[in-house]
Amino acid sequence: MMTTFAKQEVQALADGWNGPRSFCTCGHLGDGPESHHGDDLQPGHGACRRCDCQQFSWRRWTLQFGEALSKVLHPRTGAS
Repeated sequence: MMTTFAKQEVQALADGWNGPRSFCTCGHLGDGPESHHGDDLQPGHGACRRCDCQQFSWRRWTLQFGEALSKVLHPRTGAS
């Protein structure tokens, strides 16, 4: 279970992210800047502009956002 602090850190990361964050099940970029999905439901969650997908459905994070998210959720502690 995530702590309130962790939730705030994840939200801050997402709010400040300047690139695409996730892929749709159709394989195109979802929410965030450079999204291939329209804004008719909420930003980046509408119909795809690249194929006949009618609504964004989350598949996975982009590599870059996933790595940043992992660092927030699992920070390294101690010296190496």
